[in-house]
Amino acid sequence: ALDEDNDGKLTCKEIEAHLNDLNIKADVMLERLRFEREMCQMLTKLPAFLLCLSCFLAALFELSPAASIYDVHRHLKTEFGLGSLANVKNVDDIYNFMQTFEKQNS
Repeated sequence: ALDEDNDGKLTCKEIEAHLNDLNIKADVMLERLRFEREMCQMLTKLPAFLLCLSCFLAALFELSPAASIYDVHRHLKTEFGLGSLANVKNVDDIYNFMQTFEKQNS
């Protein structure tokens, strides 16, 4: 076992003592090191990303407020009787709905 003192932690001395016993795939190690370097570079960009995302969400809520849009949709649904659309199953039902819609909104 690599952990000679069985403390659950590998020290540099323990690794050096068993360096000849370790098999390391150089291509996997290189890929892992590149990945870690890219992740460190991405961490430096994270604050700017979060700031942009926050600004985008604030603009979205300001320009397209969900509560106001919901109120408009609810009003249109009740005003035009769109709740009865669930009963429309065939072509005749479509024509009947259109006639009722025309009568209610003329």
